[in-house]
Formats: sequence, C-alpha cells, structure tokens
Amino acid sequence: MVPELKTGLVVKSRFAKLIVEGEKSWEIRKIPPYVTGIVGVIDGDNDLLLGTVEISGFLGPFSLKEILKYEDKHHGGKFLKNYARGGIKLFAWQLRNPIKFSKPLKVKYKEGKAGIAEILDVEV
Repeated sequence: MVPELKTGLVVKSRFAKLIVEGEKSWEIRKIPPYVTGIVGVIDGDNDLLLGTVEISGFLGPFSLKEILKYEDKHHGGKFLKNYARGGIKLFAWQLRNPIKFSKPLKVKYKEGKAGIAEILDVEV
C-alpha cells in the first residue's frame, strides 16, 4: 500500500536508490530544506517513486572541502565538486527512516525549488 504523499524529493537515479536502501543519510543542497517530515523519493531520471524518507533537519553550511569529509553519508564524490563550483556553501539535509517500495511506481510531479516536488499522481 502506498501512503498518501503530497511532497517528493527529486534526485538522480543512483542517489534515489541509495536513499531508499538506507545507504545515503545526507542529501546535499545549496539551501536548507524548507520541508521536513516524510516525503516520497523520486528517481528524477525515470519519473519513478521508489519509496519514502523523512527529512528530519539539516547541518551546515559547509564548504566543499568540509562536506567531502563525509562521503560515507552523501556519496556525492565528483558530482559534488561540479555542483559546488565557485565556493558555494552547502547544506546537508538529514534523512532517516527510509522505506523502499517493493516495486517502483510511475509518478507525475511538479518540481519546485531545490528538488522538492508536488506529487500530482501516482500509478498504483
């Protein structure tokens, strides 16, 4: 059964999988989260809802050098080096309680600021 979800976090496919599998506990963004609580995890490369996670808070701001010390939490690697060009400060959105659905679900959404999306429809 799929919970009633109105909000999602849109991330690249490989990061979405790491989140719902509990391997990625930080999502790195350029601003603090303006949404907390349980959100859908959306594979933005394939428009699939993979599961849910709780955005529980944030840490930062961090410099790129500082954030790279926590690779085991965000798995950003080379992607982050490009993302943080120009000395931009980064925030670690804290993720907990991931749930992976038994099968991915097709999702329609409207993406907003910092990858937060309004979920419009989920095909069950």
